[in-house]
Amino acid sequence: MQNFKIVNSRGDNIEFGMYSPYLLSHIEGLGIPTPDIYSSQSPALDGSQRHDDLLSDRIISVRATIKCESREELYYEKKRISKILNPKLGSLKLIYRNDYKTYREYGYIDGEIDFKERINNIGIVNMTFICPNPFWLDEIDLVSQLKYTRNNGFRFPAVFSTRFAAMSYRKKILNNGDIDIGCIIEYSGAAINPKIINETTGEFIKVNRTLVSGQKLVINTIEGEETVDIIAADGTKTNVFNWITNDSTFFKLKMGENILAYSSENETNADVIIDVIYSNKYVGV
Repeated sequence: MQNFKIVNSRGDNIEFGMYSPYLLSHIEGLGIPTPDIYSSQSPALDGSQRHDDLLSDRIISVRATIKCESREELYYEKKRISKILNPKLGSLKLIYRNDYKTYREYGYIDGEIDFKERINNIGIVNMTFICPNPFWLDEIDLVSQLKYTRNNGFRFPAVFSTRFAAMSYRKKILNNGDIDIGCIIEYSGAAINPKIINETTGEFIKVNRTLVSGQKLVINTIEGEETVDIIAADGTKTNVFNWITNDSTFFKLKMGENILAYSSENETNADVIIDVIYSNKYVGV
């Protein structure tokens, strides 16, 4: 089973699948986009040295059948599709579903929406979408919360060492995608110089300020979108990029397991809320 849903910026949508009147006849562009190979050749040496492979834009081509009861209904459906795919409305959310999983992409109509083929009250539409970001994403963003843990009391093992009570925020986050990914970290609660650490890589982001209750610190580590903002209780957003320490890194979640932790220069308390928002990225589905 395959379904392809298109959602415009107004929330209007149309879905092509197994049922009338919108039947998905064929879809292309689900696999790995064509890579652009970057290489260089040194003087007086045979061959070249390969440096990197960058994926080109994803091109998705869809052929759908509109099966109607009357000619009037067919013309209505053609008008409705054109309205939803109006290029003036900007980016489209493209949702692809198969028997295994549901994914999303974002793109734009590329070229003409072709309604030229028709047999009685059955119309054929051909659509092509260009997606500047070549990666498929999870259907919705994933949210993982760093959990507050406390080991209470004393413990006396047979070797007579002691371990005292400890408090921390820590969470294992799995990147099940095909590349390393950025994330959005939302921190709410009072803190002195809060620090988020990716213990898997040793990288961290530290904000050199005191935060008060009611403020939200939002750190975006997504490549090309790196920001650090404070959102006040009234919703006012302030850019505080200059608050982070010089040794901070806008770290990525590595493929596989990542352990994220939080620390602060005041005693950790259970009133703090730390959400990590991310989406796996897939080169093909």
